[in-house]
Amino acid sequence: MKVKSRTGSCVETIAMTRTNRLLDQALEKTIKIQSTGKNVQPSQDLHEVMTQLSKAKDYLNAIKNISGLQNHDFSAEIEAAAAVLQECESLFNKLPCNSMKPSQVSLEYVRYEKQLKPMQGHLDKALQQISSRVLEAPVGVKGDLIELSVLNDTNAKVEPVFKKSLVLMDFLKEEGMIDGKGLNETISLGPAKLEAFKFSVSQKSSSGETSQTPSTENNSIEGFTRAIIQDNTAGDNMKTFTGNIGFDSGYKSSYTGTSTFLRNKIGNDGALFTGDIGGQAAVEMMKGMWGGK
Repeated sequence: MKVKSRTGSCVETIAMTRTNRLLDQALEKTIKIQSTGKNVQPSQDLHEVMTQLSKAKDYLNAIKNISGLQNHDFSAEIEAAAAVLQECESLFNKLPCNSMKPSQVSLEYVRYEKQLKPMQGHLDKALQQISSRVLEAPVGVKGDLIELSVLNDTNAKVEPVFKKSLVLMDFLKEEGMIDGKGLNETISLGPAKLEAFKFSVSQKSSSGETSQTPSTENNSIEGFTRAIIQDNTAGDNMKTFTGNIGFDSGYKSSYTGTSTFLRNKIGNDGALFTGDIGGQAAVEMMKGMWGGK
């Protein structure tokens, strides 16, 4: 049992180290973009993006500095945010600077300025993912026990930043499990309650209740990257999809960004699908997907 425990601790340490490295990189990138933004010609869309960058900085600093969050792996969400920040930095570097005269602002600069609003959609989504993941984290949970001191302290620090309580805190209050309990007590969740909590998390996550950023899911985002597939090596029958497969009637594509397929080595009968595929076409396509036909 001791060996197993050490292995688990080692895995957690590696995950936390990776998360911290990604956090530092994302924070550095955010600060750099904010500095660039101060030298860009002002506009309402620029102001909105700068506001989102400030929120991103607050979110990242919260994960970095709140001790109750440091035992949880947020690397996937931070990595996704870092990709958006990279895209944002690239756009900011192409925008007209404050020192430019109106006569120097070409149509190309104007085209880049128009991409600020779609960038808001990218940042919205990244912030939603971070917010949801943080609020749904099982803070203070060890096995079926909950350390209320850790939960209360973390919740008090998370709430001002993410504008909501942790899902676990709300769940315990709804279940009447912390009424009359001391701040430093440890309570047992029990297998049944633990499953109920997991179900509560899945329900709130699917309904978007844990997200604090207004959704821009149906906004068209033109001129931005939808997917980048590059430097891969694969055998025959490689199928690459960058869109959605199968969807209900009335579905609207979330964005129409570009897809890049670069320097990939593939065998025979490869296929690249960059758009959304629905209806009977999706049904027929999936029939032979895993059989190689």
